[in-house]
Amino acid sequence: MHKIDALKELKELLDERKFEECLFLSEDIMNSTRNKPYLLYLRSQCYSGLNQHDQAVLELKEALKLEPKGGNYHGALASCYVEMGKGQINKDDAKYHEFLDLALECLKESLARGATKNHRTWNSLGDISVLKGDYEVAKEYYDKAIGIADYDWWAYNGKGLIFQKEGNYAKSLEHFDKAIECLNKILASKTEKTNLDKNGIALQQVKERREECKKMAESSKNGFEFH
Repeated sequence: MHKIDALKELKELLDERKFEECLFLSEDIMNSTRNKPYLLYLRSQCYSGLNQHDQAVLELKEALKLEPKGGNYHGALASCYVEMGKGQINKDDAKYHEFLDLALECLKESLARGATKNHRTWNSLGDISVLKGDYEVAKEYYDKAIGIADYDWWAYNGKGLIFQKEGNYAKSLEHFDKAIECLNKILASKTEKTNLDKNGIALQQVKERREECKKMAESSKNGFEFH
């Protein structure tokens, strides 16, 4: 099989979540595409899908040795470290924060290598900062994402969740409303079914968060009425 066709087949298996089959077939083309960063990336995603994040990290580190600019490899590596952090039983444990700090380093390295215009990178930095409890820093990262892509519902939703945690319900509702507006625009413009399904689910989830926040606001001591 031609190596490009083989990589395409591996990607299809990955998308179908046939991780073990994908890994097995990847061994067959490893010699012809040895050290090919994209192949290593695909393998890393299989290992992540199997919750073998430590092995995924090894694959991604090898990919980055060969392609330092990395494409999405830094982001994928950061995701592995986040999952490894979440796997720690005690979230106050130093190991938990160590993994999150490694994830932040990966994303900052991505920015240093030219990903400053990638709003998803800024969102990931915001998400990890929330996990660390650094809410003000997270807001700044989400604002960076919005500055690049003003339709970025994820960033508005992230800020909405932070304001809700802080008890600033008016600000929270404002950001949830903006996230809903962005998702409605995205849904109106997308025709690809997978995206429609994914964004439709996201829209419902944000609406539910907004309703929850509204109830919290109405029961708060401030007694404000929200619509």
